[in-house]
Amino acid sequence: MAKIRSSNFELLRICCMLMIIAGHIVLYHKTKYDINGADEIIKLFCMSFFSMAVNTFVLISGYFGILFKKERLIQLIIQTFTYSILLLLLSIVIGWHTLNLRKDIFALLPIFSKQYWFVTSYVVLYIISPWLNRWIGTLDKKDYKRLLVLGFAIIYLWPTFSFLFNTNQFIDDCGYGIINFSYLYMLGRFLNLHYKDIHSPARYLGGYFLAAIILFICQYSLSWILGFEFTSWISYNTVFILAGSVCLLLAFKNIHFTSNMVNYWAKPCLAVYLIHMSPYIWNGFCSAIGVPEFHGLNFIFLVLFLPIIIYCVCSTIEIGRGIIMKPLEKGLVSIINSSDKF
Repeated sequence: MAKIRSSNFELLRICCMLMIIAGHIVLYHKTKYDINGADEIIKLFCMSFFSMAVNTFVLISGYFGILFKKERLIQLIIQTFTYSILLLLLSIVIGWHTLNLRKDIFALLPIFSKQYWFVTSYVVLYIISPWLNRWIGTLDKKDYKRLLVLGFAIIYLWPTFSFLFNTNQFIDDCGYGIINFSYLYMLGRFLNLHYKDIHSPARYLGGYFLAAIILFICQYSLSWILGFEFTSWISYNTVFILAGSVCLLLAFKNIHFTSNMVNYWAKPCLAVYLIHMSPYIWNGFCSAIGVPEFHGLNFIFLVLFLPIIIYCVCSTIEIGRGIIMKPLEKGLVSIINSSDKF
């Protein structure tokens, strides 16, 4: 009997994608700002928890290490291209988007034109991962730790204070770029290679909740003091987001179980992101279901349950796409492999 792969990190991937979807729903819920309004408090509270999902995704890649495969890179490019084109056409047909050739031509180059910022940054990380792996292999534990501490100070501590005092930043990308991704990858590798667990999963999960609650309190307090909404600390390059992401990774690392169902539904995770975050689909979808019209408890229920529905629908679409596109992907891989021989 084949051994079932451990499902703890697969479940973490699913949870992170659900948080990402929920975060996007919160961001779309644009209403007249009121610092004391229930909706604003709910949104700020939710985002304090959900914003740690993206960094956690990259930490997972670092924890296991990326084994560069040309076939996987080709599949990722085809997957992104397919959804970029099909969803553009769908949005035009159903009236959610009006064709603009000057802008929409970039749907043909979704990774190059950064139609999906996460995929663009991840593809770059994937390409440079062999060199990162070699570099990591040359570092002993002491030097590795020093490098991570220095990186923490420059990439996270510095921007955290820059956001607070509204000053120019040394790295001005809010953690959306390859610098943050590279650091998270190296941190994930360190946690795998050198870190020894000292706490239970419950304590690490408590650390995640504590980081999120502190983030919420700090941002709400500053919003109240400044008189306008302060959300800069939910950027991916702040100490709050990093701390919560690491705690979330370590919590799931120490929860051991196996489930074929979890493993199966975790596979389409990236496709769920590509489908729901299509620049041609998302705004039209949220407008069609009236996201801004939900308030109070109704809004909470929307944020908790709509992501599950979206995940299931998008996953089903990806399973169908995979069946249809598999022969094409294999053919392209064979052609590219054959060309390498000349």
